[in-house]
Amino acid sequence: MLTKLNWSLFLRLTSPFDELIAYNITFAGASLAATASIAICLFTIENNKKVSRPLAEAHIETELTCPRCRRRQIAHAGRFNCKHCKLQISVEFEEPRCTKCEYLLVGSTGEACPECGHMIAAIS
Repeated sequence: MLTKLNWSLFLRLTSPFDELIAYNITFAGASLAATASIAICLFTIENNKKVSRPLAEAHIETELTCPRCRRRQIAHAGRFNCKHCKLQISVEFEEPRCTKCEYLLVGSTGEACPECGHMIAAIS
C-alpha cells in the first residue's frame, strides 16, 4: 500500500494500467540492481584469484648484465635503473606452482604435485 501511495504521488497515476507500468519499472530496476551486484561480486572473486602470491623469500637478489652497457650489477625484484647508463630494467621472479592447487613446487622432484597428485610439467 505504501508503494502504491508513493508511486501515485510521484507519477500522478490515474488508472490501474498506469500502476501496473510503475510496478513493472520498479521490478525491472530492482532486478537490474541485483544482477549488477552479483556480477560485481563474481568479478571481484575472480580478480582476487589472479593476484600473485608473494615469494617465499621476499628479498631475492640476482646478478645480471645490463643489455645496453654490458656492465654487471646486482638486481632485486622490481624496477630499477642501471647505475651506469640509467636504462630502466624490470626484474620479476616466479616460483613454480601446481596449476590445480597452487602448491609451491620448489624442490619437488616428482612428476606429480605432492599436495593434490596433479601431473606437473618438468620444472627447469
